[in-house]
Amino acid sequence: MSFNHRNIFIASILWAFSIGSTVAQNDTLKVLSWNVFLRPRIMSDGQMARVDSIAHYLNQSNADVLIVQEAFHRKARKLLTYLLSDNYAFHTNAGPKSFFGVPSGVVIYSKIPFKQKESHFSYRHATGSDRMAKKGIVKIVTDFNGNEIAVIGTHLQAGRGEKRRNIRKKQVDLINSVKNTISDSTILIYAGDFNISAASPQYDSLVKILRAENFQPTSTIKSTSNFNDHDLTSGSGKPNWIDFILLRRKKSIKFVSSRIESPRQFSEGKFKRLSDHNSIISTFVILEEE
Repeated sequence: MSFNHRNIFIASILWAFSIGSTVAQNDTLKVLSWNVFLRPRIMSDGQMARVDSIAHYLNQSNADVLIVQEAFHRKARKLLTYLLSDNYAFHTNAGPKSFFGVPSGVVIYSKIPFKQKESHFSYRHATGSDRMAKKGIVKIVTDFNGNEIAVIGTHLQAGRGEKRRNIRKKQVDLINSVKNTISDSTILIYAGDFNISAASPQYDSLVKILRAENFQPTSTIKSTSNFNDHDLTSGSGKPNWIDFILLRRKKSIKFVSSRIESPRQFSEGKFKRLSDHNSIISTFVILEEE
C-alpha cells in the first residue's frame, strides 16, 4: 500500500524563529530524536507500510542530525536508510546483535561527516522483551563549522517497577562512563528514548549524573509516549515525556528551542500515528568562546 506524501500530517505546526544578529545562521544546529516503532518482522506492525512516510517526515524536518530508535526491522531499516540517503549521506551501522539477531535499534543519520568511525556500547542488563534486542549506546563525533560535537544515541530498558528502574540506573552508569571518555572541550548531546519520566526522581538523577540540561518544549504537545489514539500497541496510564534531547552543560552552546511533534499519515480515512511515540526536535546555537 502506498501513501501520498501530501497526506502527511504533522500535529504541531512548524514555526520559524529568529536569532540575534550577532550569531550567524550556520552556527545553529538542529537535532531530531524519534522512536519510530519499527519492531522486528515477527511483529506485524505495518512496518513496511509506514517506513516511506517516516522517511518523508524525517527528510522534511531539515534537521542536521537524526537519532532514531526501534529501527529493528532489517528490511524497513535498510529502506529508511536508502530513502534518507540524499539528505543524510552519513549514518551509523546497525551494530552488535542479540542471540535473536536483533541490534540496538538505534541509528544516527547526519548531514555532517563523521570524524571517526562510530562506537557501539552494549548494555549488559535487560529484562522482559528487551532481552530480544542488543540495546545500548551509539556514539558519533562530528566537526560542525570547526566545533567538535559528539552525539550519544540510546534506548533504555522499558517498563515499570523496581527491577526495571535498577536496570536503567546501570544503563545510565554506562552512558556516564562513555561521557567521561569525551573531552570537556567537546560539545556533547544525548538523545533517545530514556523510558524515564521527566517528572520523576530518576530523571533528576539522570541529568545530574550526565551533567546535562534540558529545555522545556514550547510546543502545545508536551508528551512523547503512552497514547491510546492508535492501534500500533496498547498503552495504559497518562501520556508521558520520556524521550529527550539533552545537552552536557557548556558555555559555548545553548538551547534555542525544543518542540514535540506528532507525525501522522492519512490512511483509511484517518490521520494515523506513524509511531507509538512522538518526535522531539531541539535547536542549538553555538557561541564563540570568550
